[in-house]
Amino acid sequence: MRGTEEYEHALIGAICKDCSVIDKIDPVITATDFVIPACANIYDAALDAVLRGKIFDATGAADAIRTCIDDPMRFIIECIDLCPSSTQAMVYAKEIHKRALLRNVDNGITEILMRAETENSDPDGVAADIVGFCQTYLSSGSTQRYKTMSDALQTVYNRVTNPQKEILLETGFTRLDALLKGMPNGNLIFIGARPSVGKSAFALSVAEHVARANGTVMLYSLEMLADECAERSVAKCPALRWTN
Repeated sequence: MRGTEEYEHALIGAICKDCSVIDKIDPVITATDFVIPACANIYDAALDAVLRGKIFDATGAADAIRTCIDDPMRFIIECIDLCPSSTQAMVYAKEIHKRALLRNVDNGITEILMRAETENSDPDGVAADIVGFCQTYLSSGSTQRYKTMSDALQTVYNRVTNPQKEILLETGFTRLDALLKGMPNGNLIFIGARPSVGKSAFALSVAEHVARANGTVMLYSLEMLADECAERSVAKCPALRWTN
């Protein structure tokens, strides 16, 4: 298994061999994903050249790192030697980006733990900070880059040629389910209406229906406390009894 630095060297070698690979790997990787500053500089220079319609080669790569490498051309030659073919550029780019994401997660959690040691923080507070960091990380879109049209078409082709039974969640409202054909995984569904007409009650009903169907539900409310949500649930079902 190659180390991170080898992947970065190999990707730079692929770019120097064929700068057209930039168009393919640009949606996958950024200069900040690189560990080696010289590789980041070369990638930035190559991207800039391609965007301006210029040819980028080994000479241009050497020019981009003259201020940070003593023998830039030797560095470029070593990178090219590590890349048997520019067709592997996407493989290198995805691996570099994946490792950059892992470093970001590791650094974020390590920082929280180090701060907790210094401040002698409460364990519950530390755990909450780590959960908050992970939620922010996942919701920020850091885990996924833009998808190219070719990637999207390949996904559609795979779905058509190898159909899989899709798990759809029902709302519990028969007429609505007939219109929506169920709630597919990955969809973002908004509930919109005037104030005080039952949006929260409707959302709670859907959540309860999914939970009763052995689904996993997490309910966030910016206007009601947890016990208020529980009171609504009890009010909707007077026969409900609490047991230990």
